Amino acid sequence: MKYWYRYFAVLSGGYIYFYSTHQSVYPETYFYLKNAVINLNTEDDQENSLTMINCNGEICSLALNTVKSQNEWEEAISAQVF
Repeated sequence: MKYWYRYFAVLSGGYIYFYSTHQSVYPETYFYLKNAVINLNTEDDQENSLTMINCNGEICSLALNTVKSQNEWEEAISAQVF
C-alpha cells in the first residue's frame, strides 16, 4: 500500500528538498537527482504524478495537483538531472 505525505518542495542544486511546512527552516528529507530517470505515472490512481529513480537506485514519487504543475515540475527536474 502506498501512502502519500504532503510536503513543500524546493528544487535546488541537483536536489529536491522536502519541507513539512512552508515556514520550515530545515528539510525533512531530500532526493538527489544525479542521473535520475523520470517516469510519468499514467495509472488513474496516480494521476498528475512523477516517479524518479536516481543513480543510487533510490525512488521518489511526486504527486501534483494539476497537469500544468506536473509538466512544470518535470521540465524543471529534467534541467537539474546531470
